[in-house]
Parts: sequence; C-alpha cells; structure tokens
Amino acid sequence: MSETNQPINSGAFPDVQTAVRDRLASFSEFGGIAMILQYEGSIDTKIDNALATMTEGCRAGVALLIATPAAEETGPNLPSVRLDPFMVTVTVVEDVNMNAPPDGSGRRALEWAVLALRALKGWKPPECGTPLKGVGNALSLGPSKGSRVVWNLTLKTRVDLEPLRLPGEYGYTDTVPEPARV
Repeated sequence: MSETNQPINSGAFPDVQTAVRDRLASFSEFGGIAMILQYEGSIDTKIDNALATMTEGCRAGVALLIATPAAEETGPNLPSVRLDPFMVTVTVVEDVNMNAPPDGSGRRALEWAVLALRALKGWKPPECGTPLKGVGNALSLGPSKGSRVVWNLTLKTRVDLEPLRLPGEYGYTDTVPEPARV
C-alpha cells in the first residue's frame, strides 16, 4: 500500500469538501487562490500563510476555507439514513492590505463569495441527492478583525445513506467496503 498524506476515504459519507474544492478550481476565475480543506488541519497557519505571502503559486491576500459539512438527520426511520440538510460552507478570508494588486487578487471577499455561489449553486456534488442551493442567509459577513474581512457562503444538499447493519439483521447483509485511500 502506498503512503499518502490524503485522508482515508472511509465511505461513511461523500467527500463533499474535496468535490467543492475541485469544482471551484475547475473555473479559471479561481486560479491562483488558496483553497484550504478544514480536515487538512493547521488551518490557521495555512490561512495566515495564504494571506501574507505568495505560496504554492497562489496570490497573497485571500484564501477560501472549505469547512467540514454539518448535517441534520431528518429522514424516515428506514430504509435509509437521510442527512438533510447537509450543509456546505465556504469561508472567504481576505486581508485587505495584502489583497491589493499586483500581488493580491484585487477582488474583495464578498466578490469571491459571490463567485463561489455562482459556481456551486445548482451543481450536485457526487453522491448527493439534490443540487446545492442557498439556505438562510446564504451570504453572511463573518467575524472580521483588523484588516481581515470574512464572508461565509452556506449551501445545502441532501445525502441518503444505507443503514449499517450486522449480517442477517433485519435481512441486511454486510456490504460496507473496507476503507480505501483516496
């Protein structure tokens, strides 16, 4: 087995964070913007580095944090486990001093959040039951401090999962695959 620093894809639920990052990265508008997945850890350090310097081909002054999804289980008792809403949050962090051209993007945090909304709304992440749509205050100002401005984009979808049962329990068979590396 090859070693990797990627998280183990356990099959517990879809890896929506990576799908959202890949979707955003597929648009030229997001070229050169640091996109940080919350499960990668050390997110404060990664955001600080992305805002302060041009690292890994990314422009200084702005970063997108794709949060670990939050969900509510609201489905019927069986035959599935329904996570609805399955919430996806993209947080845009901007350092207004570092984001000015020529090294920064020149786009403000709210503009980045709106671009992300345009790229994600109506798109259905793999293994999700419905396309993403805004919920509540889909665009909201986050806790800003000093020269940092934060905007949150919150979207929702639905995920239906097969219940996990022991072999023979209620007629189910053990069909959960072994965890695989992504």
